[in-house]
Amino acid sequence: ARFKVERHTDDEMSGEAEHPYPVLNRMQRKKLVALRANSTYIYDFLEIFEDIIGKSDPSWATGGLSGKDDASFKATELVVNAEGNLEEARRPPGNNDCGMVIFRCWMRTPECRMGREFVIVGSDLSFQSGSFSPREDIVYYKALEMCRKEGIPAVYIAANSGARIGLNEDVKKCLQVAWVDPTNPSKGYDYLYLSEADYNSLS
Repeated sequence: ARFKVERHTDDEMSGEAEHPYPVLNRMQRKKLVALRANSTYIYDFLEIFEDIIGKSDPSWATGGLSGKDDASFKATELVVNAEGNLEEARRPPGNNDCGMVIFRCWMRTPECRMGREFVIVGSDLSFQSGSFSPREDIVYYKALEMCRKEGIPAVYIAANSGARIGLNEDVKKCLQVAWVDPTNPSKGYDYLYLSEADYNSLS
């Protein structure tokens, strides 16, 4: 993020007080979430890739994200549809409803003038802190499955807060803890478990 510091006169400041401070838009709020976690918003990585590729040979005008035909970097977002297949996303950037996103990319570099494809798959920290649930796992699996089938490389950008597991309240009430030392819980535990009776009743 770039910030500009400006000095204002007292007259200017009194005039500004009459106008409300501009509110951050949706994308800016998402970027701020990632920034606060000392990370980068997943959609911003596309501009980072484009910038790096452009600098590898300044004679090329990349313009990939603006849709130029002579771009050296292009990216298309993919989503998993209701049938479980990957398809092009029909939505503006940042409107994902899953904590894992996929971009099918094409780039041209000095080493590969004809260009080549690769896939970026990564966590969106602005969605449930980038945590994993079965849905995120499916998106990740589908991205890697496509790469294996087509023989194209994948770049995985990991920035998440671990698993997001929901538990039934009845199950949570029955969970028991196998402490390392039952007399001193501060030493931690080995695992959680259900008694045989609780397991059978829940089954």
